[in-house]
Amino acid sequence: MPETPTPTPLPLRLDERGTYFIGVDDGFAYTKIAVIFVPLLHPSIPRWVGAYSTPSRAATGGHLTTRIGGALNGSNTNNVSPEYIADGVEYTVLDTSSIESDSTQFEGYPFSGLNRVIVQHALRLGGLHLVDSRRIKIMSGLPLSRYYINGDRNVSVINQKVASLSKPVAAIDGTNTVRIGLNSSDNKVMPEGLGAWFDFALDTDGTYRKGFDVDETCVVVDIGGHTTDILTVLPNRVVSHKQTGSETVGVLDVLQELGNNIFAQFQIEEKNLTRLEKANQTGKYKISGVEHDVSALVERSKAAAADKIMRAINKFIGKGTEVDRILLVGGGANVYGAYICNKYPQAILLDNPEMANAKGFAKASLVAYLVENQG
Repeated sequence: MPETPTPTPLPLRLDERGTYFIGVDDGFAYTKIAVIFVPLLHPSIPRWVGAYSTPSRAATGGHLTTRIGGALNGSNTNNVSPEYIADGVEYTVLDTSSIESDSTQFEGYPFSGLNRVIVQHALRLGGLHLVDSRRIKIMSGLPLSRYYINGDRNVSVINQKVASLSKPVAAIDGTNTVRIGLNSSDNKVMPEGLGAWFDFALDTDGTYRKGFDVDETCVVVDIGGHTTDILTVLPNRVVSHKQTGSETVGVLDVLQELGNNIFAQFQIEEKNLTRLEKANQTGKYKISGVEHDVSALVERSKAAAADKIMRAINKFIGKGTEVDRILLVGGGANVYGAYICNKYPQAILLDNPEMANAKGFAKASLVAYLVENQG
């Protein structure tokens, strides 16, 4: 999978008064955070704070380790403890692949203690535990297949996500954690993919970007680790449910294909995702300390998996002749972007595509607040 930005402290003075609008894209592989700040004294001047990402990796129980040269490691710049308790269970958030993490690949992950701990740690890495929680507004996401049911909002599942994030998580060392409110004005949920549309459509002050055309038909192709979401937004911000849905295909299909190709060439069964990710990124693969060039295998694997992505897109929009723009986002956009752009000339790869949903969630949270308080 493509590398993502590392966490950094928020460049704000802690005595500043105002509201923080936070987008939380809590994916199976990475948790992405984006923040916009609106000063109390200058509410008409929202300020973009930044976006960052951290692996969605945690394990039940205590697993503290010491990294050699840890003082030089910038991944935990706020020096927050990774040990937490949620629902009476102790978890440790991991920044190393040497310890096996609990799987996030289960149906109830978005509503689990494991999810809350990973989100909490991501927020704390950005320094948000040092902010008065009453000044925080959060927008998170759900996969399209969970957010909608029979063309309508799946209210019970949406409420379940809101309620889950509002449950307390305690840091074992007793330091502050972020308390996420249950109130609908503080804690909102949006379908993944639509966040990316908001990121494309809006500036960080909540207004439409210069040149954005609300009369365009825009399709978001959000390629994740396991699934690809296709969301179609018709003119005037209308979601077309006939052309919206999810398919079980994503970045991990490349890694599965690559594992099969490595076995075929070297007779080595490789299931370690970290090693496969590295080979996919570098085109190099080590066997018994000897480095092999597997770039041809990587390209073959990408092409095979890209065919599955193409079939998923074609299922919802066909040849795309009535589509004005296709936005490629998610962790797999960098992997498959060239293949999709070759098939669909109106397709574009957004800048930092893996961060698009988180950034869009933050913008949408700001817009919702401005609408609710416009009087």
